[in-house]
Amino acid sequence: MINFSAFLGAATMYTRYKIVEKQNQTSYFSTPVFNLVSLVLGLMGCIGMGIVANFQELAVPVVHDGGALLAFVCGVVYTLLQSIISYKSCPQWNSVLMCHVRLAISAVSCAAVIPMIACASLISITKLEWDPREKDYVYHIVSAVCEWTVAFGFIFYFLTFIQDFQVNSNTSDRSARKTDITFLSKPFAQGQPRAAHSRMTANISTDKSHPRPKTKPDRPSGLDVFQGSCLTFRKSTTQRGRLTADDPSPA
Repeated sequence: MINFSAFLGAATMYTRYKIVEKQNQTSYFSTPVFNLVSLVLGLMGCIGMGIVANFQELAVPVVHDGGALLAFVCGVVYTLLQSIISYKSCPQWNSVLMCHVRLAISAVSCAAVIPMIACASLISITKLEWDPREKDYVYHIVSAVCEWTVAFGFIFYFLTFIQDFQVNSNTSDRSARKTDITFLSKPFAQGQPRAAHSRMTANISTDKSHPRPKTKPDRPSGLDVFQGSCLTFRKSTTQRGRLTADDPSPA
């Protein structure tokens, strides 16, 4: 489960990196290296989560604790850097409220990771079941509470990216539609004659992947004229028959 969470976290961080990179190309607000450093730290945190998942606490406690330290420290620094990027891109790409929320989550996580590391370093033994009368029980409780606080902070911080992902998706759709409109109107914008645009449209329509819609001819064919004449003659004959039937014969 932790391995799957680490994979999802890495995918989310990379997606966030590409979104910020695209936004920065549209309107420059931050150094690209700043965004790259945050991505590297975030991926290192995901690697730390993988170490925690694959090395058990009781079997190899040193490796397990090292992975946890890497995951939490790099994760907290990642949230701080992303909060700074959010403020730099405000208000064009992020609202002020969202920036404040991200900064608050980062501050709480940063405040929780310090006592977590301090109390974990004071624990002399590694065990799963604790007795409240043991001397390191308080350190264990404080470290566990801070650890879960930081973990939930990461979850809530990632949830704040949902709005950015939705906005970027809608922007991409609008850009695609704008590109299509620009392509169709480009010949007229450059002053090309209408015939050139007609030839271009005809070439596109003859392509098998873009079939040309079937339209009715402007002029009726000879068969249509003949059928119309027959129908008119039939209607006139029918009307004459009805008039003759309705006309009373002379006495």
